Parts: sequence; C-alpha cells; structure tokens
Amino acid sequence: MTDLLEYNTFHLKKRDSLRADSYAFNQAKVFIKNNDSLPYLYNISMMNRLDYITLGDALSLNSIENEIQLSFELAKLKNNRIRGDVTYRNSQIKDSTKKFSNENFFIGGVEYSGRFFKNAIVLTTYYEAGSGMEQKRTFSYLKVGEGQGVYTWRDYNNNGIEELEEFEIATFQDEANYLKIWLNTQEYILTYNNKFTQTIQLRPANVWRDKKGFLKFLSRFANSTTFNAYQKNTIQNSIAALNPFRFNLEDSVLIKSTMNFVNTLSFNQSSNIWGIDFVTQETQNKDLVYYGVESNQLSLQEFLIRGTLWKYLTIKSVYSHSRKATKSEYLSSRNYRIENHTFQESINFNHKNELFFVLSYIYKNKRNTIGIEKSQQHQVSLQCNYRSAKWGNLAATIQYILMQYNGEEYNTISYEILEGLKNGNNALWSLGYQTDITNYLQIELSYNGRFSTGNKVIHTGNLQLRAHF
Repeated sequence: MTDLLEYNTFHLKKRDSLRADSYAFNQAKVFIKNNDSLPYLYNISMMNRLDYITLGDALSLNSIENEIQLSFELAKLKNNRIRGDVTYRNSQIKDSTKKFSNENFFIGGVEYSGRFFKNAIVLTTYYEAGSGMEQKRTFSYLKVGEGQGVYTWRDYNNNGIEELEEFEIATFQDEANYLKIWLNTQEYILTYNNKFTQTIQLRPANVWRDKKGFLKFLSRFANSTTFNAYQKNTIQNSIAALNPFRFNLEDSVLIKSTMNFVNTLSFNQSSNIWGIDFVTQETQNKDLVYYGVESNQLSLQEFLIRGTLWKYLTIKSVYSHSRKATKSEYLSSRNYRIENHTFQESINFNHKNELFFVLSYIYKNKRNTIGIEKSQQHQVSLQCNYRSAKWGNLAATIQYILMQYNGEEYNTISYEILEGLKNGNNALWSLGYQTDITNYLQIELSYNGRFSTGNKVIHTGNLQLRAHF
C-alpha cells in the first residue's frame, strides 16, 4: 500500500525564438513511495524524455530516454542496516544516418552495516556495479609552474626529448613540474565496472574487559581489516563482468583493476605504556594504456613495538619487509622487482604537549631481484616541533643520509632505489612556521634545503596566506 503517488509532466511548447542549434524536450516522471511507518522503505521513479533539435523552423526528434530508479532500505533491524539503489536507462540516439541507435546502461549499489556483541564486531559491506560507454584515452605530461605538479622529468638518455619512460613521481616538491593529462580519442567502447569494499573490526575488550584469565588476555587484542577491489572491463558476459574477485583478467578485456588489502593486528592498543602492532598490506594495480598494460604490486609486512620509559619519553622500534614490482609491456626500462628490509629506531620526547623532539635512525637494504642493483641506506634525523596557542607552530627537521649503491644512477630503477637522492652523502633540512594573524587569516612560511654529493645546494621557500570565511 502506497501513501504517495506523484505524476509530473513537462511539455514542450514551440517558440518562434528557438534557434537552429537549440534543444527542447518533453519529459514525464512518476514517483511511488511506501508508508514510512513500515519496517522497510522503497522509492520508485520512472521517467520518459524526448529531446528535439530545431532544423530551420521545424522540430526533429533527436533522442528518446526511458529510465527507472529503485531505492530501498531496511531501517528498523536492530544493529543492522541494509540499503541500496539501482538505475536502468534505455537511450535511443539519432546517428549521422538519421537512424536511432539503442543503448542500455545501469548503475546500482547495495550497502550493509552491522554491529554485534556491544560493538565487539563491526561489519561494513558495499558493492557497486554499472555499465556505460567510455572514450578510449591516451595520456601525456604537461609542464606546469615550479613545484606545482606531481611528476618530474629525468632525461635518462640525454637527448633533450621528453619521453614517457622518463617521467617519475617526484620525491621532492621543488622537482614536481609536470602533471599527467588524459586525452580522449574519438573511439567509444562499452564498459562494465564494479567495486567491492569490506571492513571488519574486532574489539574483544568491549565484552571481555572485566573478565579474568584467558579471556582477559584475549581482550588486549584488536584487529582491523579492510579490503577494496575495483574493476573496469569489456567482458561481454555481464555476469562475469560484474564479478569483483576476478583478479587475473585477460589483457584483451581489461581497462583498469585495483585491489588493496590491509590488516592491522594490535596488542595493548589502548595502553599508554606499551603496545605491539603487526600490519599486512597487499596492493595490486593494473591499467590499460594505449601502448599496452602497466601493472604494479606492493606486498608489505610491518612489525612495530612502542613503549613509554617515563612520562615524557617514548621509544619506538619498527621492522618492515616489502616487495614492490612494476611491469610495463612497452616501457621495459620501468620493469623491476625491489625487495626492501627496513629497521627504524626512534626516541620521542614530549614536554607538556608543547615541545616535541624526535631522534631516529633508519637502515634500509634494497635489492632488485630481477637485476643486479642493490643499495644500503643509513639515515639519522632530528625533528623539533614547538606548539603554542599564542605564538603558533614552529617545526624544524634535519636529516643526514648515506647511500651506498652499486648500479647506474640515471634510470628509473636508481630513482626508485635511491628515493630521488644520490649515491654518497645526502642532507635534507626544513624549517616551517604557522600562526593565525587574525581569527580569519592564517599565514604559513616554509623553507627546505637539500644537498647531495656532486650537486649544488638547493633552497626552496614558500609563503601561504589563508583566509577563513
């Protein structure tokens, strides 16, 4: 039984003032909605639209659209919620031969969230799928103002020509002088896309905090899991095209595929005295560009221990192991698989939440497992931060990095392994100040310096003025 039924129409009225390039339309809509007092809600909308184009003094039918939208929600389930929506559209558009071509599109999604056992278990699930016509794209790089971009150009072969394999994501902002721009072609293809997201949070302390023995021990653990998958493809079988768990799609039907899995297992997460975290991450990205398929993968395991020696002094130890791989069908110079072991020790000093010091040492061992390149990195850094409600924030950092690298320095692999630095001695330093001039005006000053063996010192300054209305 419905409590709302609405019918709207929008009729075309011919006007002599219509120009030859103007459009007009005739549109009808119907809305249906159920009674809000029921344990579920739904809404249905149907639309028919006719578009006309003026040819001289006459009107000619140019396109026909029929659309139906449905949304629903189960809103009165205890600690659970389910809602979703779907839209289907049929379009008939007149082509250059004055014939109507028929196209069908849809997009929809469903979301579930649930809480159990006093929020000890929290679940969120989301799935979305759709179809549509898309222009094939190529890309290029556009030079912008100094430090206003994302990418840097490295003329690896010294020929003075900007080639696609010579652009890298800039490590330092003063080198970020290029943006990647996508260029549409005149070719259209039918694509399907799907997206799936799942999060799971486990907090045993919510139910076992006051227990004793083994259950009390288990209550000290917490776990957070996030999984994301997204695909865009041209598979003709719509059922297979909408499956977000097909991670090994053939290159002939792939447009884009991404997958990201992160899990964090913690012990004593809420403790101010000490705690342990173990992080696992798996990431995969695959893109079809006009010259072929590019893919990259990242696998990371990180183990972190933190402890408070006394009120103002905290120590942190981190070990991480990662594998990062990039593969390109056309740009073979960008192919690498780098294994990285990192050890980090840091001491944090905090005085009255106003003055902060962080002294740290980092050791990295990197190796390209499909080549001969390898490096060792020793880094010592000191950070200082002063925060005052009256005077603002003052931050300073100084770093010394010793690089020991055995390969050629001027290629994509060296830029990745050396992290934009040079073989030998490197130093980085920065100074920043931020304060509120008035209640509505904020000023920020920053200065960065960089030195590497064989290179001149680089100085970069920046001034920002923000107004809050």
